[in-house]
Amino acid sequence: MVTADAFEPVLKESLKTRMSYSAVTAYDALFRVSEKQKVKQLLQAIYALDVYISVGITARERGFIFPKALEKESVS
Repeated sequence: MVTADAFEPVLKESLKTRMSYSAVTAYDALFRVSEKQKVKQLLQAIYALDVYISVGITARERGFIFPKALEKESVS
């Protein structure tokens, strides 16, 4: 998702220099208008990942485990 062609200019942006006003407005239009659906999909994936991580951390802290299914005992 992040490697989509639409996000390529953003990923190539230098983090060491300050972005120009024109770059910020171009990215704003990219994210909020032309690639809005892709941004929504990316955010949904991030939200789901956040939930999985939170559940995993809570399960580990509280000692939760998965139940084991046992063989059905025959009734006589």
